[in-house]
Amino acid sequence: MGQETDRLFPDCVEFQLEEGDVGDAIMVNTLALQGPLLGGTPLWPNGIPAFPAVYQEPVQAGPYRRQWHRHAGEFARLDDWNEVDLYVFDDQAAQLVNGRIVNTLFKMRKDERGKQVPLTGGRIALELEMAEIMFRNVQIRPLSPASIAQLKQYGSD
Repeated sequence: MGQETDRLFPDCVEFQLEEGDVGDAIMVNTLALQGPLLGGTPLWPNGIPAFPAVYQEPVQAGPYRRQWHRHAGEFARLDDWNEVDLYVFDDQAAQLVNGRIVNTLFKMRKDERGKQVPLTGGRIALELEMAEIMFRNVQIRPLSPASIAQLKQYGSD
């Protein structure tokens, strides 16, 4: 992604943490296919034939194109700290709230010189809107190839 220094919202994948939206994913000038909900629980990380194949048309607002992928289930606590985990590898991601998968993204894409290419790096935003939010114990850790292989083998069990 480019170095957008004159824009309020950079190109990114935003993971919502605002009350009522915890678990939503917003693609800012990027695209993703949201994983299907099976019994209210998103499937991740392995695909099935019922996966969507057509990208939701982004909403254009000024210089920004946004897809908003809503979360499944209400697992955020309003009276205590929440634990939010993001797993991102290759061109897919999963967001967990208090241990429950609430959103999955597949085939993330970005525009590169007029062509859609896999989004495998770039910015991850944690709540872009103007809402009060507090963070503690934020950690970024790489997933080892063995961890990714284990996730793919056992899925979201």
